Amino acid sequence: MPIVTEVEVKSLLTPFHDKIRTVFEGARAEVAVMEAFRRGQGMRDYRYPRTLADSIYDAMANLVGDVFDDENDVSVIFEPQSFKVLFYPRGEQPILARFKKGDEEGRGQNHLTQTVIAFTDPEQCLPGFPKDAACIDITYASDELGTKIEKVLVVYRDGDRVLWSYSISDIGSEMRDSGNVLPFAPIGDRPDSDDQLGALVLPKASDEAEKEPSGE
Repeated sequence: MPIVTEVEVKSLLTPFHDKIRTVFEGARAEVAVMEAFRRGQGMRDYRYPRTLADSIYDAMANLVGDVFDDENDVSVIFEPQSFKVLFYPRGEQPILARFKKGDEEGRGQNHLTQTVIAFTDPEQCLPGFPKDAACIDITYASDELGTKIEKVLVVYRDGDRVLWSYSISDIGSEMRDSGNVLPFAPIGDRPDSDDQLGALVLPKASDEAEKEPSGE
């Protein structure tokens, strides 16, 4: 994989920042509806933080295809345990992103597998994806109460070491202030099968199932 700078990635992703933020915030809003329903039925809140994180990740997986549906330069790749988003504007550096819950440094949280090692090592190529694609994490952090998305970070790593990162949270705040936040589709309006996503979904060449927990 090529080595990329913060300036390069920010320039390429800037047109997509608002939609990236919408994926995270829309997923958290959907889970908030489920939490309210549980309380309304007299059910207890989730005991473990990882349960909430997994619910948010699943909601993101359901939402991400809708958000980027009209983008010809973006593909969503669904795998058995996770999804990735490939940004490839014509003539520009391809960027392969994972959408994850971040740790205290903004890194995506994972069990250490060979696939994870390859994804976070700039000198390795990730099987089944473009060899010239640079791999990044796009992660979120919740507020202290865990009730909303407080921060969204773009993070570039070399293993466990964060080489650079930047926040797109301010952009989300500006959008909310201006009233231009992108709407997300209600659950009933979303595609029920991969066939309905059409060319948005790219097949993965490798059959290796990646085990990437979104929680803690």
